[in-house]
Amino acid sequence: MALFRPYEQGKHEPIRQKPARSVATPASPSEPAGPQPDAGTAASAPRTAESKGRPTRSRAEAEAARMERLHPTLTPKQQRAQTRVADRIERQRRWEAVESTPERALLRDYVDARWTFTEFIIPLALVDMAVSIGGARWSTVSMITSFIMTAIFLGMVVNIAWMWWRFKGELRSRIPQARTRGLFMEMMNRMITIRRFRRPAPRIERGASY
Repeated sequence: MALFRPYEQGKHEPIRQKPARSVATPASPSEPAGPQPDAGTAASAPRTAESKGRPTRSRAEAEAARMERLHPTLTPKQQRAQTRVADRIERQRRWEAVESTPERALLRDYVDARWTFTEFIIPLALVDMAVSIGGARWSTVSMITSFIMTAIFLGMVVNIAWMWWRFKGELRSRIPQARTRGLFMEMMNRMITIRRFRRPAPRIERGASY
């Protein structure tokens, strides 16, 4: 029949492929889609109170805040605490200024370089008092402890007087213009205090030259 062609083996027409649709490439994330404002226009835009979240302070308010930071308002309790700290610092400064004088430095070295009987007075007195309390019911013990306490006191007086007499000669030979006011009490306090508790701490060993 004319309507149909005979089938020929091995012969066929090639399949027609449909043309691929063109897919639009999405815009890069770094490139905004919409139009961008000019940089100069954005920089020149004035800052408003809404952009800062608070209204701009006046010059008087800024100055008041600055003075409050420099000189804060303290409560009476805080003022007393601040005064105590300032007084303590001032006393420490004055004490260091007095202790740094040449005559007091010489006095400390003079005492620290020697063994003295006076530095053992406190331990001896404590032992004597303990024995006296423990043997209070015996008159002999009480009499002995009283005699020992008297001997300790006399030994302290003799030791301090001897050291002071020798120190004055040392002071006149080394610092002729030095004043001796307050040095005697300083020597007595340092001689009575145990070496490890002396302040300022000893800076030389026993028997060392100064």
